[in-house]
Amino acid sequence: MKLRITTPLEVVVWVGYVLIAVTAFLGLWQRRRPALTPSGSETGVLSHTVSGQAWQNLRFNGTLVGETGINAALCGHWGCPVLLVTGDRAVCDEGRALLGGGLTTVEVKVGLGRFSARQKTPQRARQLIEDGAKQALSDLSAVKPYDPGKPCEIEIEFTSPDRQTEYANRKGVEVKDARTLVVRGDDWWSALKAAGLQGLPLKMVFRSTAPGSKATAVEALRVEAKHLPDSTFEIPAGYREAKGPLDATTQ
Repeated sequence: MKLRITTPLEVVVWVGYVLIAVTAFLGLWQRRRPALTPSGSETGVLSHTVSGQAWQNLRFNGTLVGETGINAALCGHWGCPVLLVTGDRAVCDEGRALLGGGLTTVEVKVGLGRFSARQKTPQRARQLIEDGAKQALSDLSAVKPYDPGKPCEIEIEFTSPDRQTEYANRKGVEVKDARTLVVRGDDWWSALKAAGLQGLPLKMVFRSTAPGSKATAVEALRVEAKHLPDSTFEIPAGYREAKGPLDATTQ
């Protein structure tokens, strides 16, 4: 994929996306305003689902899910299981509750509130994630691909009626109440398509409220399907690990 990233300095880069047999989710967050998790955490750090301002709750066939569930359903539709989830304690609990005890999780912080956490040092967190990845890959059958069920009903609850307006008049969308809509399909992907929600964004614009700041835009210029050889992901000969001045502060 060829991307244009527009900042005060415009650059054009190539980004590769690889479809693989198994998936790991690194640095996820808990769904917005969930029920009490098994560990007793009411909220996770920066907990939200899709949009912290617009979306309140999301359900697949009645099951409350967050972005762990969304990503797992996308991978699962194509037969790809999720073997590893890393993040705070709350999202690790959420992942195991949804995907089963075979899921490997790596807890790198514990939320003290929605905007604060007690974190492991970066060096320790990196080592835990590396160890977790090795453990997850030691048994590729530990977790089955996630399937929300067939047929599938997707229910989206918004934070306010005006947030629903963007989706309410789309074909295939049923308005349940002032803040909730429902879409249905033979399976999860079909339900998503019925609401016109499937696909990947081709352009995203990020704006800061800081005075004098400029917007950053990421736009796809070219997308093509091609095979990437294993050598693409090998560390080139002669490259070595280099530590920066901040490494001494993250031990």
